Amino acid sequence: MLEYLTPAHEQTRRGKGFIAVCGTILCPGLGHFIIARPRRSAGWIAFLLCLFAAALTALWFPVLAPALILLVPASAIGLVACMIDAYLCGRNLTGNLLNGPPLRYIVGGFMVFLAMFLHPESYVAMMINEHVAEGFQIMTPNAMAPTITDEDQMIRHHHIWLSRGSVVVVRFDDGYELALRLVGLPGDKVEIVSSTLYVNEKPVASPPGVTYTSLNPYNKSLNTPGCQGNPIKLGSDECYCLADKSSEAPDSRSWQESGHQPGAIALNRIIGIISCIYWPPKRWKKL
Repeated sequence: MLEYLTPAHEQTRRGKGFIAVCGTILCPGLGHFIIARPRRSAGWIAFLLCLFAAALTALWFPVLAPALILLVPASAIGLVACMIDAYLCGRNLTGNLLNGPPLRYIVGGFMVFLAMFLHPESYVAMMINEHVAEGFQIMTPNAMAPTITDEDQMIRHHHIWLSRGSVVVVRFDDGYELALRLVGLPGDKVEIVSSTLYVNEKPVASPPGVTYTSLNPYNKSLNTPGCQGNPIKLGSDECYCLADKSSEAPDSRSWQESGHQPGAIALNRIIGIISCIYWPPKRWKKL
């Protein structure tokens, strides 16, 4: 009986897809490069870099943050697709690669080991969290009720674009942080009259479910700055912020800071802008 020899490339197919996937885990595009598919590698790198750049742009500009709801899963799906394509290309490779399966599995395992312990993506994530944007949960959510609740997790942007009506993060001297709504910009005249907010003597609509009061929640006997009968004219480095739960929470109405008029918050105390609630899904919304 005749016996047919298995083609050489069939004998050496094992491990090729594995090493291609491991290379992709270490660095997207590396797996394709290892199996001698440089054009495909360049294509995947360009595609994934475009997705990353789009997500980074959305993190940089708060107004674009809602696009992350599509960009984040698209990036994850793109990375998985890159690994699947690397595996298939590796399996179909007909030439020799690293002189046999044992060495392929060893090199592939070493690349996974490097990916686990070098964590280059962790460094990138750390830089993004520190300089661009990060997940954020405020310490006193009741100050912004009903807009923000104690279960809400949000995106805080470090690149600040001052805009009236934005929800900003204000940091105290002791490091305590509070989310407030920015209602008065430098140079504005602010006054709350009969539960209506006036900026530069023009009424400004309150957010849904929010009613501002002209009383200091901590000392109702004070002539509260920025409230009825005591309007505040902000300086070039000052702003005026209110809590959405106006009747109980601390904000500009009870603010006293050395070097600034009562009620005025120094601009350098604003350390971020909150663009949206991303978790839980039922609470997703743009702020």
